[in-house]
Amino acid sequence: MAANSEMYPNVNLPGFRKRKRSDDEILSFGFETVISLHICPKDLPFIRAVQGITVGTTPDRKEFHIHRGLLRHFSDYFRTALDGQFKEALEGRFDLHEDSVDVFQAFHNLIYTNRLYDDTQTLPHRTIFEIIVFSDVRGIPALHNAAMNALIFKVAHEWKLANGKYLTWIYDNTATNSPLRKFWVDFYANTPMPRGSRIQDFLRNADVQRNSTFFTDLVIALKTKLDRHEPSSWVNEAEFASKIDNCKYHVHKTV
Repeated sequence: MAANSEMYPNVNLPGFRKRKRSDDEILSFGFETVISLHICPKDLPFIRAVQGITVGTTPDRKEFHIHRGLLRHFSDYFRTALDGQFKEALEGRFDLHEDSVDVFQAFHNLIYTNRLYDDTQTLPHRTIFEIIVFSDVRGIPALHNAAMNALIFKVAHEWKLANGKYLTWIYDNTATNSPLRKFWVDFYANTPMPRGSRIQDFLRNADVQRNSTFFTDLVIALKTKLDRHEPSSWVNEAEFASKIDNCKYHVHKTV
């Protein structure tokens, strides 16, 4: 039997009858386009409740409001906090003063629009790196994968490298098995280094001591390629875009 739209007015499930949304239902629109679950009526108050989250420090602090059901769906961190009845969940407010407003805005955008940013924006490398680190810390695989896709797209279209400063930041803020580390190691290992190229300039001027772990990883990757007699994979932007396997740098986990 088809579900009754009066019982579930803001959830979009198979068999639900559509109804026109008013202007004050904009927030609910994002909710119903994401969630597609069989929901027990007793769970609706929790799922449809809105959670307040304050991000950043003064003067750039910003308050976000996200449905608790979506937070639980996307994030291991928020699921644990909400299910475990942490103080923040009981008070109805989280204070993420160490996180960036721009980074959390990308998370909010992904939840409600399925995009990290709108067409008027171009995310800088550093912001994308921060989104990836945030997603790993907060257990948000979908955000990690979207940010990795954005990074790969940016590299393919701009052909800009992560310099020594960025690599230091990445290695200081990620785990040994980080897909973000792997991406840059693979990039340098698979891209030719002709005389005068930006890659050669970077390697010549790099601070080996500060980036020693990266260079260790790079040497291992290069030796592996030599042992397997593998040629350089990404000669230029076009080859990179056509050959790169985004899934190698994704977090494959049920959310």
